[in-house]
Amino acid sequence: MASPCEVLMDSNDPIYCEDLFQKIKTEAQRLESKYSRYRNDNIIYKINNAEGAAIDLDTETVSLIHFSFQCFELSDGLFDITSGVLRKIWNFKDFKKFPSQEQIRQCLSFVGLSKVNFEKNKIQLRKGMEIDLGGIVKEYAVDSCLSLVPVNGPATLINFGGDLAVNRPPKSGSWRVAIEEAFKNKIEGAQLALQKGALATSGDTHRFIDYEGVRYSHILNPKTGLPVANSIATITVYSENCTMAGMLATISHLQNKPEDFLKDQNTPHWIVRYKDFK
Repeated sequence: MASPCEVLMDSNDPIYCEDLFQKIKTEAQRLESKYSRYRNDNIIYKINNAEGAAIDLDTETVSLIHFSFQCFELSDGLFDITSGVLRKIWNFKDFKKFPSQEQIRQCLSFVGLSKVNFEKNKIQLRKGMEIDLGGIVKEYAVDSCLSLVPVNGPATLINFGGDLAVNRPPKSGSWRVAIEEAFKNKIEGAQLALQKGALATSGDTHRFIDYEGVRYSHILNPKTGLPVANSIATITVYSENCTMAGMLATISHLQNKPEDFLKDQNTPHWIVRYKDFK
């Protein structure tokens, strides 16, 4: 998952918990292996290297791509799993200069989920296009792993890189979690009491560039090909499941007015701006 992962269980039975943990670990590794764009032996590689041919999909992948289309429509095209090709012109590890308008224009010609042919259990990309489910799979993995905990199993928290979900309260009454950047910068309301549901965070505190006095996020706008520059450190969203929370957090980060968007979705949220840092 390219990030620290943890599983917390409220139980006095270490043997049972170890067995359950191994099942959760296996599921997380399965999804990482199946959907990572860094591998050359999975369904994502097969789709992205089909040279314009249609590829048959299994039920799970159909469901994830169908959800991606729903996100695309909800966000008016801002949540786009084909936008990963923009990484070819943006380097956030060794940034030297902005790509040219022509480079951006050429790259954007390969972006746009509306250009993808997706029917029933087949997907067909134009030659040169790619999909990347990285914006969905980590949160989906949290939900999938949590579903392995039996109804009468222990209260459990699963956290993959700050995106987390819980099945029910622990014996103490609630899971105490914190919004990392808000907590580190002593911002009021940084600690939350979670009893059920999920939290997901979108932000640029670890991946960004400073250019001519402006801080640019690693989050790229698939319409303009440019990084977001809205002075927002993180947006954390609560939802019933982590997949939905992650989608809303990502989409909101691309909005001009994320508060308005999240208010329209009627979902609890916490926005941390750099101006709030102490």
